[in-house]
Amino acid sequence: MNLQTKFLVNLGLLAAVVLVVFALTNRKIIDQFNADEIDSQLSTHLQLSRELVDTLLANVKSDLDLISNDSLITSYFSTNEVSRYQLFHSEGTRTLKRYLKHREFYAEIAIILPDGYKDIYVTASSMPDSEQDINLFLREKNRLNQSDETLLAVEFLAHQQVLLTGYQPVRQFSSRLAADINPIIGYIKISVDLLRLTVKSSSKRILSSLIIDGKNYYDPDTASKLQIDQSPDLPGQVNSVSKAIFERLILQSSMRNDVYLDVSTLLLQRGLLLIVLVVVSLLSTTVLLLRIVILRPLATFSHLIAESDSHVANDLSLYRYDDNEFGKLKQKFDGLMSGLRESTASLERQAFSDPLTGLPNRAALYRFLEQNTGAGFVKPLSILFLDLDGFKQINDIYGHETGDHLLIEVGKRLRQLVRGQNADEACPSRLDSRHDCVIRLGGDEFTIILTGNENAEFVAKRIVQGFQSSINIDNKALYTGVSIGISQYPAHATSPSTLIQYADLAMYQAKTQGKMRSVLFSPALVAFEKQRQRVDRTVREGIEHNRFSAHFQPKVHTRTGAIVGFEALARLRDAQGTLVPPADFVTVAQDSGVLEYITYSVAESTCQLLQQLAQPGLVGAINISPRQLNDLRLIADIRTIMWRYKVVPEQIEFEITEEELIGNALVAKQNLDLLRRFGFRTALDDFGAGYSSLGQIKKYAFDTLKLDQLFVNTEDYNSTAAYGVVTSIKSLADTLGMEIVAEGIETAEQIEFVHSVGIEIVQGYFYSQALPMAEFIDLYHQNPYALDHSESLGRSQLDPIRASKFKP
Repeated sequence: MNLQTKFLVNLGLLAAVVLVVFALTNRKIIDQFNADEIDSQLSTHLQLSRELVDTLLANVKSDLDLISNDSLITSYFSTNEVSRYQLFHSEGTRTLKRYLKHREFYAEIAIILPDGYKDIYVTASSMPDSEQDINLFLREKNRLNQSDETLLAVEFLAHQQVLLTGYQPVRQFSSRLAADINPIIGYIKISVDLLRLTVKSSSKRILSSLIIDGKNYYDPDTASKLQIDQSPDLPGQVNSVSKAIFERLILQSSMRNDVYLDVSTLLLQRGLLLIVLVVVSLLSTTVLLLRIVILRPLATFSHLIAESDSHVANDLSLYRYDDNEFGKLKQKFDGLMSGLRESTASLERQAFSDPLTGLPNRAALYRFLEQNTGAGFVKPLSILFLDLDGFKQINDIYGHETGDHLLIEVGKRLRQLVRGQNADEACPSRLDSRHDCVIRLGGDEFTIILTGNENAEFVAKRIVQGFQSSINIDNKALYTGVSIGISQYPAHATSPSTLIQYADLAMYQAKTQGKMRSVLFSPALVAFEKQRQRVDRTVREGIEHNRFSAHFQPKVHTRTGAIVGFEALARLRDAQGTLVPPADFVTVAQDSGVLEYITYSVAESTCQLLQQLAQPGLVGAINISPRQLNDLRLIADIRTIMWRYKVVPEQIEFEITEEELIGNALVAKQNLDLLRRFGFRTALDDFGAGYSSLGQIKKYAFDTLKLDQLFVNTEDYNSTAAYGVVTSIKSLADTLGMEIVAEGIETAEQIEFVHSVGIEIVQGYFYSQALPMAEFIDLYHQNPYALDHSESLGRSQLDPIRASKFKP
């Protein structure tokens, strides 16, 4: 039997079996599916309807409370009955209409007097107009539930109209009356149209209804449209589920049982017809395609192989095909494949191995991930992305040859730490999903594949600890650390490129946190990276389109009210004109290497302002980063700007955070001394928020010590402990000859506190926020002595009119 006949016979038998199985089982499956679908839709619909009712009840109780506590309503009940109508009727009606307008199911909102008279009320168009609330006296009879003083009841109107009514009593409170005998002087009433609610919650197939005291209430038009008859004499035609809202009020969802019958029958018929058509088409097409696509090319291929000089090697696995076309082909094919296997193995080793370390390379990694991730692969994997810390310095100092030897030893150590392999064992280029393996991506970047996710962080810690010891290269002990990022399949991503990208993001986060550590990827890293890229784009567009500017916040001598200086702060607006927070763009600008432009812009604006004010004693403060402190070109360029605006160095103060003092104390002191030799003033910014010790501060001889705002804006800033700490800092500054400035001053009490410890120069929103140049100049010339100090701050009150001139 040739291949064509065998194929057609097998396909015909398979098609016959499929038809029989489909006909026997499909009806039962569809019927069960229909029953499950009806139950599922009813349960889901009932749950959604219940949530709608719960939301409505919460809105009723909330609105009753809001209305009863509304200042207008409170004034209404506080006024005598003679004046109520003239003073409050029209405004009260408008107030109630606002609530009625924004609540879809509200039928009536009313203010009712104890005798049942509706003094102020608004109703929906479908409600009868009545000035007397009869249900007020029947509310206990129709009560559904009572929580605190809010009472919920049902109200039955004509034409099967049912309302859910909430009453909120309003009491007359008086200090002369006991709390439990304050009389009720009225009620706030909200009525909800329950039938309208059932219409809203009904769907294209499901009818919503309410059962009150055993009687079913629903909209007849909706029931007729859905062809649902709730009559008790038609059992079995309607399937219903219900859930109690209150003891007397039950929510019900109903659906016809035969709603899916026609669809399922049609589906079964079409399915059978489709299978028959597919089988017939498949059989017809297969005969044609088998001849054109398979048999003819096989004959040609066999002829070409027969004319070649390839060595023929018998393969026992192909003997079963001796009675068909493959029997003639297999002799030639095996010979060809034996040569191809040897060549392919050699090429694979070259294509998927790193020539330096012998480890699998980037191509091997991507091939492995493509073959073991995606649809159908559920086995978890962890990707560890490693970057060597300090490798560039070793390469620069000892040369690339030493660097290459170091990379080889790093690969061996990683294999020992991950798999416990001996240093001389080779790691195969074809990765195995059953074993962990080390891959070199290139440069000083490595990747590790772990089979499973539960031990990834443990292995990463073991690797970090394993690189705390030196690596001996040519009798030199070299130290290099690792920063590791971890991503996991399928928890974090299913795409190979995304997995590696996420692990890379996590690795950079590890470097940011201080290196020699590992970080597990989280979605927040993606959001952070996208935000950083958006800010980076905004910064570069800001430079290109000149969107950077400087704002100036005054430093004020509190006893005289004089502005003695200011701090220049960079501001950036995006393309829409919105201010970008400095905390967002400063770090990004520094990482992108464009922070110098911002500093130049701020320095030029500062010098321009000092020139316009023409006050030799006025000092402008400019913030510089730790990296800029070491850039002498920056200082030289700022001196050029000062010369252009005729500003002397004594008018410029550079503010530096404590961060720089921690890194390299000797270099920091040399650079600070150089700034002072040029004539500039220096200030230690945010003192107390960092980690520098008081013992080190004396080495730097700052001109100004800026007390961080955490000393004045915490809840216990004026406690005995806080007073002692700030007093000690003030004494230290006085001893070292440093001027001290308190930041973050926002209240008069904070001014009293800093006065009590002897601090007289402050900066904060109490006087002014950071202002554009023109507004700062107006503020400076308007009233530089805005505070009245005729009395001591401990006993006097600040003049609110004067103080407001300095506030934002």
